[in-house]
Amino acid sequence: METYTPNLNLKKPDQLDFYDVDDFNGNMDIIDEKIGELGDTDLDSVDLTGTPTAPTPPPGDNSNKIATTAYVKNELNTVTTQVTSNLNNHLTDELPHRFIDGGVTYKWGLKVISGVVNFVYEPV
Repeated sequence: METYTPNLNLKKPDQLDFYDVDDFNGNMDIIDEKIGELGDTDLDSVDLTGTPTAPTPPPGDNSNKIATTAYVKNELNTVTTQVTSNLNNHLTDELPHRFIDGGVTYKWGLKVISGVVNFVYEPV
């Protein structure tokens, strides 16, 4: 049975629940509506180069939400860059994996040789 987030009441399915695209789309609609309530501020013009340092605004002021949105965008960009870099490094390394056998560490990977996928390894 799903639970809900405390602030936006977004659905959070349990680990054993089936994934429901309608739940995901409903969550996206809620987030989009809340972003729209921030006002006419152009979020693309917010500086994403560092952690926002906007002062805490008075109640009812949306600038803190805008700063938080900018921070989240920055964090997502950073994580995306790291994941992309790690994946590219993994794909270019012919033997990206490691295992230990009898105290000896080996690196291994899969390689196509004469049209056949082969398990390839060598000691490190």
